[in-house]
Amino acid sequence: AIKALTFGTNGFYQTYADSTQVGKDANYADTSYNSVEFDGSNDYLTRGGALTGLSDGDEGTVSMWFKMNGGDGAHQYFFTDDGGHIQLRRLNTNKIRMMCHTAGASELADFETSASHIADGQWHHFLASWNTTTDDQYIYVDGVADLTVNNSTTGTIDYTKADYAIGSTTGGASKLDADLAEFWFTDEYLDLSSSANRDKFFNSTTGEPVDVGSDGSTPTGTAAIVYCQGATATWHTSDGSGGGFTENGALTDGAAVRSVNANDFTNNNTVVTSTHTPTNQFALF
Repeated sequence: AIKALTFGTNGFYQTYADSTQVGKDANYADTSYNSVEFDGSNDYLTRGGALTGLSDGDEGTVSMWFKMNGGDGAHQYFFTDDGGHIQLRRLNTNKIRMMCHTAGASELADFETSASHIADGQWHHFLASWNTTTDDQYIYVDGVADLTVNNSTTGTIDYTKADYAIGSTTGGASKLDADLAEFWFTDEYLDLSSSANRDKFFNSTTGEPVDVGSDGSTPTGTAAIVYCQGATATWHTSDGSGGGFTENGALTDGAAVRSVNANDFTNNNTVVTSTHTPTNQFALF
C-alpha cells in the first residue's frame, strides 16, 4: 500500500507499509483451516494397529498442507508404516519422496519432488497419486506438476502392516519439524493430469485449501482412510474411516494455513515496512 504524499522538511515523501493490507487482501490473509505443530523433538502420532478397512492394493492418493519449521538437511517423516512399505518423507536433500513396496519389501514406486522444501516460513500444498498396476505416478506442489521418478514397476502394495505413524517413524525416529494441516490419505487413485481432480484439493485461483467433506469423501465419493484436520485437541483422532491415532508428546496450535499466493510476498510471514524520507530532494509547484 502506498500512502498519500506527506510533506517533510525537504519535500514530499511516501511511506510504503504492507502492514495496512495484511489480512485484508485474500492473497495474504490467513484461511480458516487450522494446523498443528509437530515440534521435531517430541511430537508424533501412532495408530497402534492396522488402519481399519485398508487392504493390500495397487492405488493411493495423499494430500496435505505443510510448512517446514526446521531440520533442513535431515530426514523427516510425514507418514509411514512399521515396515517402511509405504513412506512419505522429507529427505536429507530436502526433497519430498513417496515410496511403496510389496509385502516382501520389493520396491514398486519411488518418486519425489524435483524442488527442495526447507524451513522458509511458507505454506505449501502437496498432492500425489499412484497406481502400481498401470504404473502411473503424479506429484503436484502448489498446483504445479513436480515429479521425478526414481523407480517404478507393477505389483501389489503392502498396506496391511501392524502400525502406522504420522510425524515420525512408528518408533519415533526422524521426527517432523513442521506445521501440518488437512492430512488426507486413501487407497484410491486419481488421475492428477486432470485439473478437475486436482481442484478437489487445491483452489488454483485463490491458492487455498478446498473443503473435502467432513470425512474426506468429497474427492472420491468414499471416506478417506486417514483425514486429520480441524481443532488441535482432536486432530489426531482422524475423521477418516481407518481409525484414530495416539498422540505422543503434545501437538500444539500451528500457524493458520495461508494461501500459497502469499509466498512471493515475504519469505517468513513477517511484515515488511519501508519508509523513504528525502533529505536533499524537494519539489516546487
